This record gives sequence, structure tokens and C-alpha cells, in this order.
Amino acid sequence: MAKVYDNATDIITFARSSSGTALRRVGYGDELLVDGSGDWIGDFDTDTDWDTLRMYIDEGTLNFGSEWGANRATSPLNVVAGKTYSSTITCNAVGQGANLIIYINGVLQEPFPTVPDDTTQAETIVFRATQSGPVELRATGTGAVNNSWDNFSVKEVIFDRATDDLVLFNHPDDTPRIEYGSDGSLKGLLIEEQRTNLITRSQSLTLGVDSMFKSPDDIVTNSAGTFLDGSNDAVYIDFGFPSYCGVQKAITSGKTYTFSFFVKPINVPGDWFIAVFPAQGGSGFQKNIAADLVTDEWVRVHLTFTAAATTTHQLRFVNNVEVEAYICGFQLEEGSFPTSYIPTSGSEVTRWADVASIPVSAFGYNQDAGTIVVEFSKMYPGAAYSRFHAGFGANSTNYIGMGYSSAQRAYVQPLVGEITISGASAPSPGEFATVAVGFDASGATSAVDGQSKNQTATGSAPALSESDTLYLGSSPFNAAAIASGHIKSLKYYPRRLTDAQLQELTA
Repeated sequence: MAKVYDNATDIITFARSSSGTALRRVGYGDELLVDGSGDWIGDFDTDTDWDTLRMYIDEGTLNFGSEWGANRATSPLNVVAGKTYSSTITCNAVGQGANLIIYINGVLQEPFPTVPDDTTQAETIVFRATQSGPVELRATGTGAVNNSWDNFSVKEVIFDRATDDLVLFNHPDDTPRIEYGSDGSLKGLLIEEQRTNLITRSQSLTLGVDSMFKSPDDIVTNSAGTFLDGSNDAVYIDFGFPSYCGVQKAITSGKTYTFSFFVKPINVPGDWFIAVFPAQGGSGFQKNIAADLVTDEWVRVHLTFTAAATTTHQLRFVNNVEVEAYICGFQLEEGSFPTSYIPTSGSEVTRWADVASIPVSAFGYNQDAGTIVVEFSKMYPGAAYSRFHAGFGANSTNYIGMGYSSAQRAYVQPLVGEITISGASAPSPGEFATVAVGFDASGATSAVDGQSKNQTATGSAPALSESDTLYLGSSPFNAAAIASGHIKSLKYYPRRLTDAQLQELTA
């Protein structure tokens, strides 16, 4: 019987040991923290539904007990492993700040952010349940016996409903990202290499913090508007002329960096320059982004440069122009193109690489022959070797894969090496291409966007019977094959298709 999966991510084995953002349709289910009568119990109006240890419920709040130790409160709510949940709670931090951590079956899931001393505020986290079982709150922080909590809520996060809004959503660890364009079009499964945001506060600009600077007449107001992630973290700017608002960062000579941020214009000037200049003066880099700001919607802009000197540089959000706008999502990363936004709130943050694969046991795998067809787009400019591929393999010398380089190519190792498609050029960043390769012991045929080329075997066929995995994006056997792009569709046929069939599938 054929295996049935609810969606693409059910069949894919996926890992990313960090959070990661993507523009996605996101909605929320009903409140899950309810009793048998359907009444919400996160208001802590009664303690009959909670199992507490060294904590107590009193007058509608959850409180520390008189003893310090394993303070916890367990709810009757059972979550399901693999599902994503959004949880909110209000903390009243009296004296020394403290926070709560969600556990399931004794396994840590996610901590709520620490609330500052003598502060009452709501905090929200998103977590992917690694266990099925009851939600448990554990209190942390010594000397915080006066702290209390209220308004605890848990809802399932529901992805990709057509009726939900597009949100710049920060996915939890090990959660695949299906991304959409700003126009609502589906881009596909996002696969990215590892990157680090070197700007330590990506959603605020404050003089004296993170070496932020501005011209005297510039107006900068934090938390002044709604950002794409739904937060109130958009920064309002009203810059006069001349204006040199920005932040400073130490960068290294010879390294290539990309500086980016999101802009929502209030007025669209004839010119708007983002720039990077040495703090002590000298030549730098600048880019006119006015042509990108054609609407009053959020747009991400970027500037890629290679540092000429190891010194502190000014990353200027605006240069020599009057402008009024909202800005947010500030990012500086090593690399020749911008990757997805990495939020920071006081320190550098690394987003780890996406690793995706499918076990051959999940579909009708044929160890003697096959065909792979992939529709994908890349993020990066240029033509780095085999930067996006799909392939089977057991090791670096026993591998069948497909990808592209300076021209559209497929590579089939160790059968035939690369198959060049004459006249086909690599797609531009964001442009989708379809590549196919059919193979058996005698050789392989590749097709790219309706053009094909046959090449016979020059070596013995790989032992496909040893293959247990179909790898997507990056190759585990080639350090240079690092992927950053989207997989829109993937097809596998358990036989080598004809040249005409390959051309038709990729046209």
C-alpha cells in the first residue's frame, strides 16, 4: 500500500539546531489550557486543576512557595510531540527578576524571557514539543519568592492556511520553514547555510548602545510601529539633511559582508543611500536603494561589500538624504548575499544550517535505476559550484547527485561527472529552475528547463543498494556544496526516464 503523508514536511527528516525566520502564513488554534467544562484555567482562579510542588495558587496568581527548590506547577494539558505551540504568560517580578521554563515529561522545552526586577509584563514563546505529555511550569532564579504569574495561555500554531496573514515568523529549533513571497506566492521549503547576525540589537536604535550614532537633528523613536513579525518593534526615523544615522562594528580586511534591514517608507525620496565607511574616515561603500522603495509596504534592502581594512566601520542606515520611514531587522553577516533575518536582543546570534533528507524507506526506491526532478531557486548571486542539489549516496565516491554551476549542469558521480547543458545559464537569485537527471548502470541523462543532454557512463555504476537516504540542499559528502535557496517541488521515479520525458518534465 502506498504511504500517505499529510504534507511535505511529514516525509522529510529535518534538523536545524536554532530558530529561523521565514515569511509564512501563520494562525493559531483555540485555547488549549481548559478544564473538562471548557473553562480557561490559565487565569489561576482555582487550584483544583493544577498539580503543584513548592508553588501555590492564590487570588488568581501562581506563586512561589515558602521553600526554595523544585518549584513547579503541572497542568492537565497534554501537548503532542512534533507540533508547534505559542504560549504567553504575565510575570510580576518583585525585587529580583525570575522566569518560568516549560517542561514536558521532565524535558526542557523553552524558557520564557527573564522579566526585569520590579516589572510586570507579558512574555510569549514559541516551542516545538519534543515530547507528548502534560505541560509543566518550573520557576527559576534564586531569591524570587515574591514573584507571581498570571494569564497563562497555550495555543497550537497552524501553518499555511490560505485565510491567515503573512508573518515574518521565527520558527523553533528543528522546524522546517515553508516560505511565501510578499505577494502571497509559494516559494517552497527554505534551506540555508549557517550565518551569524553580528549586530547585537536588531530591533532598536539607542544612543550609547551598540555604538549607535546619529546626526543632531535626526529623530529616532523605538517601538513606534508594527513590524512584519507582529511585534511593536518598528523604529520610527525622521532624518534631516545631512544624516549619518547608523551603528558601528569592527570588521576584518578581506572578508565579504552583507548589511541589510527592512524599510517601510512614509515618504519616498529621490535618493536614499545605505553606506558603510571606516569610522576614522576614508573610502567606503554606498548603494542607492530609492528604486526599491516604490510602495509604503515593508521592503528588505541590502549592501554587500568586501572590507579593505581591519577597523571599526559605520553601517549607515541613511546617508546624505532627508527621509521619514519605519526601519527594523538590522543585520550584518559574513557572506556575499543576505540570508533570512536573524533577530538579536543584546548579543550576536547564529542561525545554524538547515539539514533536510528523506529516508529511501519512505518511498518506492529502486536500487538499479531512477530519476530525480527538482524545481528550486537560489538566494545567492554568482555560480558557486554545486550549491543546490538532490542526491543519493553512501559516501563521497559512491554518490548520485544533481545540481548546477556556472552553466546549468547535473553531476552524476561516479558515473559521468558533470553534464553540461549548452546555452543554459544559471538562474538569477530568486528565479526558479527545474533540473532533472535520469540514471542507471549505463549512464545518465540531464535536462534543465526543457533542454537535455545525454552522456554515457565512464565508470562503473555506484552501488545504489547501499544508499539509505535522499539528501536535499547541501551535500553531506562535499563541503563546498552548501545550499541557500528554496525547494518548490521534488519528484522521484523508480526508473530512468527517456530524454523526451525529462525535457517535458522540466519545460
